[in-house]
Amino acid sequence: MGWISRLLGYVTKEEREGISLGNSPAWEVSPPREPETFVRALHLLLPSDAVIYLEDTSNSKDIQEFLKPRQISNPLKVALGTIWPRPQCFHIQATPNNLEGLARLFSNHSPAEICIHFHAYNQAGIILEWHDIFSDDPLYISKAIPEQKIKSFSSSIGSSYKPRDSATYA
Repeated sequence: MGWISRLLGYVTKEEREGISLGNSPAWEVSPPREPETFVRALHLLLPSDAVIYLEDTSNSKDIQEFLKPRQISNPLKVALGTIWPRPQCFHIQATPNNLEGLARLFSNHSPAEICIHFHAYNQAGIILEWHDIFSDDPLYISKAIPEQKIKSFSSSIGSSYKPRDSATYA
């Protein structure tokens, strides 16, 4: 079956594997509505060694020109959320300059042009996981992040938060 998936351009089950929050305890944050505000608030949440993972980006020239030179070497393998068509993925350090540049991209493009899935991680694992960004889907943040940081981040992006209901992810 794997060869058929490859022939049709589908991502195989093995290729979809990687780090994720999975069933781990997490905070559920209601989806923010302002992309720029969201990106600019990430500094309130993410540790200095965090990496931003953008999945399923467009081929827009300015998006590619921003992301390609910032792509890190040897990124962690993040579980893919897109199985077809094969997504283009970027891993960039969550530095203040990169976050500001990413916020500017969001100001000039629809969120779906920049990515469909937005995650942040470090060597300890996934910190933030958001599938179908800027839809009605909530984002999830690892319970390893202290609640005070979640509260500050959520307040700054105009969102509410609560512990994720483990029954919905079991």
